[in-house]
Amino acid sequence: MVNAYRLFTGADGHSHVHRGTIQADVLIRAATLQFRESPESSSKCLHTAPVPQYVLMLTGIVEFSTSGGETFRTYPGDVLLVSDTTGSGHAWRIIGKDAWKRACVVFSDVSDAYFAESAGLIERRQVV
Repeated sequence: MVNAYRLFTGADGHSHVHRGTIQADVLIRAATLQFRESPESSSKCLHTAPVPQYVLMLTGIVEFSTSGGETFRTYPGDVLLVSDTTGSGHAWRIIGKDAWKRACVVFSDVSDAYFAESAGLIERRQVV
């Protein structure tokens, strides 16, 4: 299993996060693949995802904050399933001195995401 997080829009219109895993050894149909890079010290204010997609963390440590008040960090090798395409969104900032390099994979069919939610709470705090 691969460590993963899923950002989604809750019934309250805010983005939230669940911790989980992505099933290994399954084929997931992809429509597009894009590589992106953000330099160290970068950040982005609250926004929604343009489309449901996987974000595969290649380098850098990134802290995400949801409009629902959760925070979490991703590390190289983690997978982020971003599906909060409506609502008030999420923000991110790079932690440390490494650029954030990632691969963004848009699904052919979002129902093939293979995300399995795990037990465990995500830290909640007020988003500034």
